[in-house]
Amino acid sequence: MGLELGGRSLLSDRHRGRCPPVHQRGAHQVAELERLRVLDPIVAASTEPAELVYRDDRTGGRIAAHPIRLGGAYRARFGAPYCGLHRADLQRALGAGVDRERLRLGRRLVDLSEHADTVTLSFADGGTVEADGVIAADGVRSAVRRFVAGDDGLLYSRTSGFRGIIPVGKLPSLPDPQAIQFWMGPSAHLLHYAIGADGGHVNFLAVVEGPRDWPDRERDSQRRTTRRRSPCFKAGIRPLPR
Repeated sequence: MGLELGGRSLLSDRHRGRCPPVHQRGAHQVAELERLRVLDPIVAASTEPAELVYRDDRTGGRIAAHPIRLGGAYRARFGAPYCGLHRADLQRALGAGVDRERLRLGRRLVDLSEHADTVTLSFADGGTVEADGVIAADGVRSAVRRFVAGDDGLLYSRTSGFRGIIPVGKLPSLPDPQAIQFWMGPSAHLLHYAIGADGGHVNFLAVVEGPRDWPDRERDSQRRTTRRRSPCFKAGIRPLPR
C-alpha cells in the first residue's frame, strides 16, 4: 500500500515476476535508490549541500559545522551522495521505474479483513481487492498499521511547523545558502537547505511551540492564509521572510 520507496521497490522488481499491484495513497522517500537504479536521475535533479551548519538564532554565529560536499566528506563516509531535491523531481525519477500496469492511482484504503490464506482490502471508492499479503507504505496515518497494532497512537507534541520554498534570489542576506542550516533559539528553530539541480531554491521548516491543542485531530496540517509571522520569530530567526 502506498508509494513510499518501499512501495516502489516492489514495483521495481517486476522483471523478477513477483510484483503485486500497488494502490497509491501517498509518497515519501526512503533508501535503496541505487538498487532501484534511479539514483543517477535523482542526483542530476538535486544539489549536494556544502555543509551542515548550526547557528545561534540571535547573533547568526556558527556554533558548529560538519562538511558534506566540502572535501567529499559525506560520500567518503557513507559511500553515497547527499541529495537535496524537490519532491516532484523525486516522484518523477521514481515513477520512471514503475510498471504502470500494476499501479492503481487515487485509491484510499479504509479497512482490511484477514482470512485463512488471503487479506481483503476495502477502499473508499467501494472497491475491494483480495491479496496474499499487504505491505504498508501508506503514511503516518497508515490503515494497515492500525489493523495490525490497533489505534494509530499519534500524539501531538504541542509544536507545529511552517514549511515553504523560496528562490535564493529573494534571500540576499542569507549566509551560506548552499548549506543545510539549523538556526536554534528558545521555543523555536529554523531548518533550511537548497534544492534543485542548480540549488536555486531554499526549502525551509520553521518550528515553534504551540498551539497547546491541535484544532483538528483528523488533519495533519492547517493552511496558513495570513502573512503574519509567529511571535517566536519576530525578534529571532532572521532568515525567515515576512
